[in-house]
Amino acid sequence: MTLNANTNIWKEIFQIIQNHPAIWKIKSTEYRNIMKKNQAWESILEKYKEIDPDGTLATIKNKITNIRTCYRRDLKKVADSLKSGAGGEDVYIPSLWYFYELDFLRDQEEASESVSTVDFDVEALKEIRPKRSKNNPKQDFLQQACAQLESMKKMTMKMMQLSMQSPGHVPSGNLTLSKGFMQKKALKKFSFLVNLNN
Repeated sequence: MTLNANTNIWKEIFQIIQNHPAIWKIKSTEYRNIMKKNQAWESILEKYKEIDPDGTLATIKNKITNIRTCYRRDLKKVADSLKSGAGGEDVYIPSLWYFYELDFLRDQEEASESVSTVDFDVEALKEIRPKRSKNNPKQDFLQQACAQLESMKKMTMKMMQLSMQSPGHVPSGNLTLSKGFMQKKALKKFSFLVNLNN
């Protein structure tokens, strides 16, 4: 079976998990219902057997635990990079292909881990995720550079909003200067990347 086929099956497994809060939603009444949990795990195992016909319940539970651990780690990296006041180019972009597939777990992981009080925009992260084409590496490079610039712009705006909401925020004159500085920095980085690619 090809990697793409496996990816699609995993996406279906994640969808099954999302549809069964008995497995993942701690505050759900279904979470305490052992029969519902077992039924959910059986349906997940049935789908998983399309990848590994010899798969067992222990195997799939272990794999899901590992996947959630990786998701939690990437979620923490994103939250920490936002909490640190990092500029747009320093914000961690999740590397897991399934990060956005498991976004329904975000509030569960943040609640249990107390990852951060910073609310980040997952949709903005999806937009800045680099897209690759097999045909034109220069186009890929330019798309990544543009995505990086857009990311910096969004994060700068978000940080300006957060600084205005906090007590003792920076006066607006300095924010304008900071915004101009970030724009210049982004343009320099873009120029450098374009020159590097040529």
